[in-house]
Amino acid sequence: MSPGNGVETDTINIRLDPPDKAGSHEHIRTKSPLARKVNRSPNMPGPSNPFLFVNETSKSPSYKVGYRPDVRSHIRKHVARGLNKRKHSHGEQQVELASGEAGMQLMGNSTRVYDPQSSPTLYCKACGSYVNSSFPQSPPTNEYHMHTRNQMWRALLRLSPREVLGSGRIDPFLTSAETPDATTHELMDLAVNYLIPGLMPDDHPNRSLSLTSTSSRTWVSAAFELPCLFNALLVACSLERDFLRNSTVEIESSFILSKKLLVIQKLNEFISDPKNAARDEVLLTILILASHEAVDAKEEPNKPFNSPLKTMQWLNMYGNCTYAPTHMKALYDIVNSRGGLEVIKLPCMAEMIVLGDTISALNTFSKPTFAPIRVHEAYIALAMEWAKTSPHLPSQVLATSFSRYSEYGISEPLLEILEPLGVTTWAISYHLQGRPAGLTIGEMGRTRTALMKRLLLLPTAEELRIEIGIDVAPLPLPNLYECCRIAAFIFSVAVTFPIPNTFDVLQHYVQLLKAAIEDSDVMSCDNVMVSEIMLWILTLGGIAALDKPERVWFVEQLSRAKEKLNISWYDATRVFKTYLWLESACGAGGLLLWEESKALVSME
Repeated sequence: MSPGNGVETDTINIRLDPPDKAGSHEHIRTKSPLARKVNRSPNMPGPSNPFLFVNETSKSPSYKVGYRPDVRSHIRKHVARGLNKRKHSHGEQQVELASGEAGMQLMGNSTRVYDPQSSPTLYCKACGSYVNSSFPQSPPTNEYHMHTRNQMWRALLRLSPREVLGSGRIDPFLTSAETPDATTHELMDLAVNYLIPGLMPDDHPNRSLSLTSTSSRTWVSAAFELPCLFNALLVACSLERDFLRNSTVEIESSFILSKKLLVIQKLNEFISDPKNAARDEVLLTILILASHEAVDAKEEPNKPFNSPLKTMQWLNMYGNCTYAPTHMKALYDIVNSRGGLEVIKLPCMAEMIVLGDTISALNTFSKPTFAPIRVHEAYIALAMEWAKTSPHLPSQVLATSFSRYSEYGISEPLLEILEPLGVTTWAISYHLQGRPAGLTIGEMGRTRTALMKRLLLLPTAEELRIEIGIDVAPLPLPNLYECCRIAAFIFSVAVTFPIPNTFDVLQHYVQLLKAAIEDSDVMSCDNVMVSEIMLWILTLGGIAALDKPERVWFVEQLSRAKEKLNISWYDATRVFKTYLWLESACGAGGLLLWEESKALVSME
């Protein structure tokens, strides 16, 4: 058609050809310079379609001929009108689903019985496979077909497991050093939307949910340019996918082993240039390799505490991770050669190193390798300020009683852990209740990591004696420093920093707590303040000693403390809340322990 009356007009010819096995495709042909031809596969024989003519017209003075969005809009409108006309003229649409490699595509087709003479060749418009001419009554020609006579949503009855991402989740313009396939697309989607944002959640409360996190965008963009990091992310996401599906991690699978070998090969090639050896992407690759050498995500069958927020920062998967010493030494040497964690520019990279170091130290009962970072210390200050200024909060009572025990060995460094630990517990309770104006997931996660790092770096009572000197005179009052330090570890593992398998960790600290109580001879003190804090310490230790040999000893000592105070369970929980306590996590186990102590007293 030609332009007229001052209206710019262009003619676009569209030919819809039958698809091949890979799926349905369109060929667009035009008579003008704005024409674009999209040819993804060769034509296959089938019913030919006539050319469709679409007029591109506009009276707007700012209209630009050939503007791609306008061209597409005209095409869509014309095709939609044609489909509506055919639908009204032929009746109900036939919807077909094929789980082919090109993804799920729904194509309309008339339900009328075709005449074999007029249409001898019939094929599925979703995947291109030939079917019998008696299509509506015939069974599928192969196992990849499912034909349904209902509307399009009936097609969702059988989704292909290879096409789990759905529409809009695969980037058609993806360019990377590796050839992407369906599995790669799925794993990278897990990395962008689940793995990376879950490890380092954004801490801004007003961030739009439609926006990808900063760490996801940066890490994935770097991975597309660096093959070693790209394959390392595939390793992590493959294990994450297995964990989400089966709650198990297959470290020795053929896919994981082959990818790890490829990561090592690509990494060695990349760092052969000395300029690349100290890049942030190399640090991230080494960290991923070190984090997935020994991943134990199995939970013990009978957990003493009902821990909250177990999936935050993927602790339910990585909470029992321990680093290989060789990997940790390599990571430590590279970080120190660059000037420490504070100079790392890749978003959340330094936080990830600190988180992994903290988890490994907790599970190996050792000191962390890396020092705390300034950003984590800022989150502790933020949490303390939130507890003081938020107008929606009631009076804060958690961890307020510890300041009364300065004469009993509760030092200022220990107090700087116990009080923020109470605020973090309060924030978790606030979050579980769904109340507004609380800390975000990112703020709580970073605060608890910083507090666990502080607690791990806190010296033991024995180390303090070595630093102070042997000739220091003992305090006239019982020293509760070591008992409170160990009780803080038990509470952290139970509530604020829950790891999936707590048995070995709690067994270690229960033994230490029993020895500390016996060495301090604190149970012989008749002071009410001492009896109250010991009631809390013995209750935490007794809950943690579930299914352990020390359980009976803690029940006996708890009975003695209860007798001194003559207190009920209800009144005891009110006392516990002035120290460290979360009813939803500790209440059931504490009540069970309380009943055992009652039974012991009745037997005596």
